[in-house]
Amino acid sequence: MIKGRFLFCFLLTLAYLFPLLTSGHYYADDLLHSVMGQTPWNSNGRPLSNGLFHLLMAGGLLSDIAPLTQIIGAATISASIVFLSFRISKSGVILPVLALFPIISSPYYLENWSFRYDSLTMAFAVSAAILPYAFKSDDIVKSIASSTFCLFISLCFYQAALNLFISFAAIIFIVDTYEKRCAGRYKELAGRVAGLLLANAIYTLTIKNS
Repeated sequence: MIKGRFLFCFLLTLAYLFPLLTSGHYYADDLLHSVMGQTPWNSNGRPLSNGLFHLLMAGGLLSDIAPLTQIIGAATISASIVFLSFRISKSGVILPVLALFPIISSPYYLENWSFRYDSLTMAFAVSAAILPYAFKSDDIVKSIASSTFCLFISLCFYQAALNLFISFAAIIFIVDTYEKRCAGRYKELAGRVAGLLLANAIYTLTIKNS
């Protein structure tokens, strides 16, 4: 079931992104990465983005690694969607994935995919932001801990993914209410909100203001 959902989501994502993967189009930021092998994201409060590309580019020895970055990003978000899809429905392959596919295909996110390098860091940020919701927890402490950890990771990759974390707090609460999975949903929601505040505070103190 997991393998089937992942393959379906990943292949659908590659089909959706095919024009971008084959276009050869580079943004100004992409040219800096591909020609110079530089990733100047520390000044933007994105240390994990910088570290990830320092690793992938072998410290600058490898410069133009696109579209591998977009393909890895597609696999990363596909995996997170698959885990999250079991929270929506434990049966079937196609419908649970399609229900969450707008995370990938949203017109607002299409520009992010267009960045041949930064699309990967954005994909990591999105995946980290939604991953806590893949696992229901009636324990408010666990809910706070998972939300804080994953959201802090997300912020260190790309801060705008915070909006997705907030959106899914409401979406999952509504789905649980509709499906009459009432036990612990208020505790989980409270844990997500507390994790949101705590992750932002830690990020501000350790990264943003450092």
